[in-house]
Amino acid sequence: MSMPGIPIAADLPSISDARRARSPGEHPVREMLRQARASLSLEKFQQIEGLLRQALGFAPRSGECLHLVGRVHHQLDNNIVALRTLQDAVTTGRQTPAIFNDMGNVLMALAQYDAAASAYGVAIRLLPTLPQLYENQVRALMRAGRRDAAEAALRQALDHCPGDPVVGHMLAAVSGRNVAERASDEYVRQVFDRFADEFDRKLASLRYSAPEHVAAIALEALAGRMARRILDAGCGTGLCGPKLRPLGERLEGVDLSPRMLAHAQARGCYDQIAAAEIGAFLALHPQSFDLIVAADVFCYFGDLSDLFFRLARALQPDGLVIFTIEALRESEDGVELLPSGRYAHGRAHVAAAAATAGLRVERLESIVLRHEFGAPVEGYLALLTADRVSGRLGGSR
Repeated sequence: MSMPGIPIAADLPSISDARRARSPGEHPVREMLRQARASLSLEKFQQIEGLLRQALGFAPRSGECLHLVGRVHHQLDNNIVALRTLQDAVTTGRQTPAIFNDMGNVLMALAQYDAAASAYGVAIRLLPTLPQLYENQVRALMRAGRRDAAEAALRQALDHCPGDPVVGHMLAAVSGRNVAERASDEYVRQVFDRFADEFDRKLASLRYSAPEHVAAIALEALAGRMARRILDAGCGTGLCGPKLRPLGERLEGVDLSPRMLAHAQARGCYDQIAAAEIGAFLALHPQSFDLIVAADVFCYFGDLSDLFFRLARALQPDGLVIFTIEALRESEDGVELLPSGRYAHGRAHVAAAAATAGLRVERLESIVLRHEFGAPVEGYLALLTADRVSGRLGGSR
């Protein structure tokens, strides 16, 4: 996922300066840009295009205005226009980390990965202490097939940002060395706090389908009965919430990211939410849930054995676990930390971890989780039960 746009610093005079300005156009431009920035934060992209056109009428060489126009066109997927507009902004003398980061994002969308890496590199030279810029450059370099350069960029990032959890995790993912058993709490919290405000829109653009998949299999597995207590494990912004709410008497959510949870709470469909690591939360709730759902969550865990044991202990005797996970095709029994920073799992590993925990794989189906850079991301949709209740459901597929 590309880094959200860095906030744009104004390059026009302050309002007090505008009142004294020689040009009568400066004050209205500033007001238009203030409104445009507010609308941009609310993702009202279509509404601000006319406002920005007006501002450009007053100040056609405003670097800030051209920057905003370029960002809006990128959000509207008009990336060729976005690139040209951002290049025009640079020619006005506007050369900030934000504009080169945005240019890199546009070039990534255009599949110009080497050029994107170069744009992010300029942003890094301007602001070498911002780890997100290195993360973006690394994704571009990996898409360009330049793994060695990506590893070198991450080592440079550690020099400027020592101890950053995201940089450390990405270095392990790219190099294949010092791979942890799971993504650290700090990594997960930092990534998703940063991403929370644009999470839903971004996943919609990737044709993300995990919530629909887990809700459909839950409805089928419950076979007309209402779950008493449902846990949305790793609930994020609550995308699964509206689909799970009709299936149970009580719906709870847990996630590590406070900013993601704020969005989940705003949906109004959870009876309770908690900011906690999933494994620790499960350990505190033995035999509590008759349905646990996790959509694209277990990709932040390596070996699933301990997590599945905790899931089994948190289930009611007739409980169900439904989840999606990224598929590792190269090794049926393996686990691999991918360059994306997510873990992929083989089918046999899922089955073995479930058996060790006293869970039975009722279904394990191949699905497409989302699309990235025009290609499908393959995964599995799984339904697990305790061995003692497996006979009432259909066998694995």
